[in-house]
Amino acid sequence: MGFCGVCVAICMLLLGAVSAHADQQVTFSATKHERERKIVKALLKKEIREAKTLSKEPVQIDIALADLNHDGTREILAYVRQYPYFCGTEGCWFVIFRQEGQTWRNILQLIIQENVSLSTVSTSDFVDLIVEDKSVWSCRGAKYGFSHKRP
Repeated sequence: MGFCGVCVAICMLLLGAVSAHADQQVTFSATKHERERKIVKALLKKEIREAKTLSKEPVQIDIALADLNHDGTREILAYVRQYPYFCGTEGCWFVIFRQEGQTWRNILQLIIQENVSLSTVSTSDFVDLIVEDKSVWSCRGAKYGFSHKRP
C-alpha cells in the first residue's frame, strides 16, 4: 500500500471513530413498545381523560426506550400528541419515566418538536439530552434540568 493508501486508511479509521462517538438521535415509534405505551397511558390517565374533553382527536403516544443511566433498565421516552391539550405552537409533550422498584417516576417533561438526541456526555451517571439541537439537559439529582445552550 502506497503513502496515499495509508493516508486514506487512517482517515477512514478516524472518521469511523468520530462517527461512533456522535450524538444518537432518539427514534420514536407509534407501533412498537406496546407494553411501555400502556404504562404511559396509565401514568397519564388523568391528563388523557381531560384531553379527550377538549378534542375528539385521539391521543397518540410515540415511544422510545433508552438506558439513560446504564443500570440495565431502559427508561421510557414518550412523545405525547393531541392538540390542544398535549401540543401547542412549540411542539408536544416529551416525558421520560424511570422505573424505581414497582413505580415509575417522571424525570423530565418538556414541550418539544420531537427532536431529541442522546449525548456522548453524561452528568451524574445519566446521559445528557440534546433537545432541538440547541439545548442540553442534564440529570441533577432525581430529575433532568436545563444545563446550557449549545454553541
